[in-house]
Amino acid sequence: MSMRFEGKHIFVTGGARGIGRAIAGAFAREGGTLSIADCHAENLDAAITELRGAGAAAHGHALDVTDHLAVGAAVDAAERRAPIDVLVNNAGIALETSFLDITPAEWRRVIDVNLTGVFVIAQTIARQLASGLDLIGLLAVEMFVDRDGGVLVNEIAPRPHNSGHWTIDACPMSQFELHIRAIAGLPLPPATRHADAVMKNLVGPEGAALWPRILTTPGFIPHLYGKDVARPGRKMGHVTRLFPKGSLPGEFGVADALAFLAKASSE
Repeated sequence: MSMRFEGKHIFVTGGARGIGRAIAGAFAREGGTLSIADCHAENLDAAITELRGAGAAAHGHALDVTDHLAVGAAVDAAERRAPIDVLVNNAGIALETSFLDITPAEWRRVIDVNLTGVFVIAQTIARQLASGLDLIGLLAVEMFVDRDGGVLVNEIAPRPHNSGHWTIDACPMSQFELHIRAIAGLPLPPATRHADAVMKNLVGPEGAALWPRILTTPGFIPHLYGKDVARPGRKMGHVTRLFPKGSLPGEFGVADALAFLAKASSE
């Protein structure tokens, strides 16, 4: 094993069984220190005992991920042991019943755990990061949603981040203005948006070559960064597409909205 996570603290939700348990085991084999949160206390105890028996540093938190206060307490406890380096937002539930027999209460529980739980954990970790850094200004936390619905924290930056450039067009006040207001001690209005948005980076010569077509495509809002040389991998700009608030299409709808960009990039 490479032990590439030695000295790193990994927080895994839904980590007592199934996919979450396998994820925790993989991090343990790579030297990671584990904090595992799960709502099933017996499964959690068994998982912690097994991981410790294999030589891993592991701690358990009996936790409902939809409970803001409980999540805050668990994250605080984990952070007291060591700062959290990796978040695996894996907790989720499925109903083993016919679609026709699902009750509204059961459906709300699925939404609460699989969607709201992801938000609660991610927001709590983000607040811990900002507090730990004693940050004044804007803290960007870039996260990726994997194919299983888990959320991975990719990087943090104490400044506006490329992934937030859509705020220029979709929000009354962009991330740039909010950052300067915070640093200058000016009033901070609520961070809201007036539209939903999808943004695509224009990277390297291929991205720069799309510029003429972007300018003639209705609905696209283009932004160039003023860089002279379009080197491979260099972000040259971005393009944003707005949708009425609350009407952002699903995965395939977004793909359709940006289809010409994908097609042009492959030509």
